[in-house]
Amino acid sequence: MLDIKLQFFIYLMQFVIIPYRTGGDDPMLGFDCSGAVIEWNSYHGIQPPHDMTAQDLFFYYKNQGGEIGKIDMGSLAFFGSKDHISHVAMFINDKQIIEARGGDSTTVTLDDAIKRNAFITVRPYTHRKDLVSIIKPKGLPW
Repeated sequence: MLDIKLQFFIYLMQFVIIPYRTGGDDPMLGFDCSGAVIEWNSYHGIQPPHDMTAQDLFFYYKNQGGEIGKIDMGSLAFFGSKDHISHVAMFINDKQIIEARGGDSTTVTLDDAIKRNAFITVRPYTHRKDLVSIIKPKGLPW
């Protein structure tokens, strides 16, 4: 039987190259950053009770007793400023995140995503310089 982290990694890699879509929460039509994170956390049954923005997810997982500053697979990286969280991604290891990136509020079709090179990708978390916080959600099975 595969290790649970390896199973989750394989699950996450199925999302790479799905297009970015503002307000997206569907693997066929596309995701925005918070829609992707909510989908990925549903794998473990730790998703919030309704759709949330990156800012809302920050407060939700912080208030649910998540471990602040803990980098582990499944930990969430929040980007923006202390006054406004504008992006969320998920760690797949201690150096890389998977994220729905590259789009904005006008990215609503596949053509828009292609023009902007806006897809779910894996990158080092250090590629962005506006990291605000890292939270490992309570309820991950490791």
